[in-house]
Amino acid sequence: NTRDSVCLSLFLHSLLDSPSPLWRLFAVIFGILCLALLVTSGLLGDTKCIICPKNWIQHGKDCYELSSGIKSWSVCKEYCSSLGSRLLKIDSKEEFLSAQVVLACIHTKESTC
Repeated sequence: NTRDSVCLSLFLHSLLDSPSPLWRLFAVIFGILCLALLVTSGLLGDTKCIICPKNWIQHGKDCYELSSGIKSWSVCKEYCSSLGSRLLKIDSKEEFLSAQVVLACIHTKESTC
């Protein structure tokens, strides 16, 4: 990460050229903070951003596509499978309420909720 290398570069430069012990202490503290930032960004760098396909609705980490055509369950299942997806299966009240939020997003034509 460029920000982290600049941070470490500033730390090393200030440590070597510091005119006073107080400045040296500041440089050491700053260096420790930079190293902590470097470690944190390395650990959090694996987090992936979810990008839904065009005309799909994102809710949290999930993407939803609403088909308006009337089709049989088997045709819908094949259609979803062809998109690398699956039919929505609601197992709890919480999932049902979450699906209601997605439907509200579709009606307001928002792409992210």
